[in-house]
Amino acid sequence: MPVGAGLISTWRVDTSSGIWIGYQIILGFRIGLGMQHATIAVPTVLEPRDIPVGFSLVFFCQQLGGAIFASVGENVFGQKTLAGLTRVIDDFDPETIVNTGATDLRRIVPVKDLHAVLVEYNSALHWVFIAGTFMAAFSALGAFALEWKSVKGKQGGPSDEED
Repeated sequence: MPVGAGLISTWRVDTSSGIWIGYQIILGFRIGLGMQHATIAVPTVLEPRDIPVGFSLVFFCQQLGGAIFASVGENVFGQKTLAGLTRVIDDFDPETIVNTGATDLRRIVPVKDLHAVLVEYNSALHWVFIAGTFMAAFSALGAFALEWKSVKGKQGGPSDEED
């Protein structure tokens, strides 16, 4: 997951759509696998009586992490965008750009300032993606705290006691 998130943090204003799509596929694939690891580990590592609590805790942490870090990303983006736009635009309100959104930037920003605004907007997004990369790397540390057990089930053949 950190690799896919790190690749996305390399996007620039002129990054091709092929790279956008490819990097998102890499990240999405790893997120899909990573989200499953926790749910596979719960019944493998925990005692049967603790499994419901383990599943509840895993799902709670996954949802809480997403909720908290969505607001962290929003805060990082807002602060970095305002700081960057204040440096490059003298006669325009940066708050207007932050509140407008990416789809209407070309409509509200004067042509002479558009490239500088796009570069600063991209720079702010870069820092959001970097924060996501650090969190993805940090989340991988949880795997080292788990007991290492095989997730393979028992074979379906007859046991020694049945003979």
